[in-house]
Amino acid sequence: VIFRYQPDTGKYVCQIQITDLTYPCKWQMGYLSMSDTYGNKANLSDFKGDGQEDCARYYTVSPEGYDTVRPAITKISIDPDWRDVKRGDTVTLKVEAEEKNPDGGYAYFALAGTENPYMEHVSLSYSSYEKAYVGSMEIQASTEPGQWELTELSIRDKNQNTATLSDYEEQGPWGFTVDESGYDVNGPVIESITIDKNGEFVRPGDTLGIKIKVNE
Repeated sequence: VIFRYQPDTGKYVCQIQITDLTYPCKWQMGYLSMSDTYGNKANLSDFKGDGQEDCARYYTVSPEGYDTVRPAITKISIDPDWRDVKRGDTVTLKVEAEEKNPDGGYAYFALAGTENPYMEHVSLSYSSYEKAYVGSMEIQASTEPGQWELTELSIRDKNQNTATLSDYEEQGPWGFTVDESGYDVNGPVIESITIDKNGEFVRPGDTLGIKIKVNE
């Protein structure tokens, strides 16, 4: 917090606004630094107090009204939903939820049947326009063709209350299909390997060049 000096009272004054996001607990002053126009400073340790009331440098925020309820997922949608997508297309994930203090989240997609459920990460942010947590994934040239499924989902509010895919009552799967057209399944073909000073002795200080010609 920032203090402002009031010449008429001779006091430095600040205000702290308690909101429904302020964590309910005992808040204690742990650091204080005051200075004048000449650069002279006074710290919290310099204050000894003149009574018990002066030394009580804390306040306690009541838990009443503090948000401890996690978001309630009401709908999960993917655009396009199970339709074929190609390289360069964008897949959008939208998660609607009942939440008064929405923040962000993340999701993972993976090829159906794979042992790795964390193949593609998608960051989610709350859109006040969409009234939902929204994220997108661009289909790259390296994205493997096949059915991709939503394998993990987590959304949170500003108090870090979280909801996951397992909290949603409806059963999936949710996903999309990547078309195999344009996917490169052929590995590079090595046509030639050239080494400078091939078969010759080299000495400290020499530079050796290697060139590999491939068909790719």
